[in-house]
Amino acid sequence: MNPAYTKCPKCGAEYSYVEQSSENIADSEYWSDGFCLTPMRRDIVDFTKCPACNTYFWIPENSVEEPSDLSSVKNLENTLDVDNISDEDIDFIKAAFRGGLAGTPEKEAHLRIKLWQVINHIMRNYNSQGIFSKIKQKFFETAEFKDAQNQYNAFSSLKQNNLIRLINLLKLDKDNTDYILFAEIYRELGDFGKATVYCYKAENAPRGDKERALLLKQYVIGKNKITYKL
Repeated sequence: MNPAYTKCPKCGAEYSYVEQSSENIADSEYWSDGFCLTPMRRDIVDFTKCPACNTYFWIPENSVEEPSDLSSVKNLENTLDVDNISDEDIDFIKAAFRGGLAGTPEKEAHLRIKLWQVINHIMRNYNSQGIFSKIKQKFFETAEFKDAQNQYNAFSSLKQNNLIRLINLLKLDKDNTDYILFAEIYRELGDFGKATVYCYKAENAPRGDKERALLLKQYVIGKNKITYKL
């Protein structure tokens, strides 16, 4: 990991942050919503809020060389802790929208994918450990699980609206052939008919991931809308 530097475009405050130069991907978890959990690192986001003036900005776009005087440079906390996702993280991304970060369709799509994944984080650990299925089978809910499920359900409308907008953004690129992504979004929206269509496209694409498409199709057939570990 190498130190890197960025500068707030509004007030000019400079910050250091961790730039990932290489990583050990052993034992990484890959999820159907595109999220990757790597034990050797935390999830480094590429946008932040300037602590000095509260301006939201993209970190890579405002990168600078290492300042000659590091005395005024402060460390930038720009990570999301998967084990401690809260309403504040979702509010942070929503505030980034209000702060004007979604200036292009590509940037808006990036933010919406991040928002989608963060909402899914609420239940991600339960799915990872198989707790969700066990609780469902035994008709028993722990207090912790019930609280998480209630929080996740509270964001169901936000997630649905976010994914609908994301689909429309992705369709702006007429050459977009990420059929797995389209299928996954439609599956989580509960539109299993369209999810099936895109699974079929993914299976038959020249460079498609047929194994992934077949797995996804199983969840579509089962009308399961929860993200799952690959």
